[in-house]
Amino acid sequence: MRVFFPLLGSGSKKFKVLARVRWALLVAAWALCASAHAHGYDAREVRIEHPYATPSQPSELSAQVYFRALKNRGHRPDKLLSARTSLTTGMSWQHIDTTHGAVRKTTVASIDIPAHADVPMRHNSPQGHTLTLTGLPRPLAVGDRFSLWLRFEQAGEVEVKVVVQQPTDAVPTHLKHLH
Repeated sequence: MRVFFPLLGSGSKKFKVLARVRWALLVAAWALCASAHAHGYDAREVRIEHPYATPSQPSELSAQVYFRALKNRGHRPDKLLSARTSLTTGMSWQHIDTTHGAVRKTTVASIDIPAHADVPMRHNSPQGHTLTLTGLPRPLAVGDRFSLWLRFEQAGEVEVKVVVQQPTDAVPTHLKHLH
């Protein structure tokens, strides 16, 4: 600190105030960086952590939405009934099962969330769920963002912000069709 404030003694009130301001700025910058990488939303007892979509294939007008975690912290089961966004003309919940080597997708009307349970919603889960968006005006690209409203049977409705990102263990979209 003396290099920047040579006229202030280390015991002065001004030095202490400036040191506290600098510390507060460092903490605020750290919190801002941490919140930029992970975001979560609460709908009563249900926690939706890091909603994200994967980029669309070139010229494909559909995409998948996932959550890092969908957790019911309550004592009663809940159900994810529907989702809506102004971005698409259609969407559907799907159950994904890859436990027997082949990808099997089944459209489901809703997603059960048992009490005190986590429901798999990640892109690389062997069993889990996804939200398929259809009728997009253009393919989704890395960095796009949009609002999505989720409606739960018990927890009500909550708006989440979805970020389009390339999962770290996935092949980039532009390389999937190269042979």
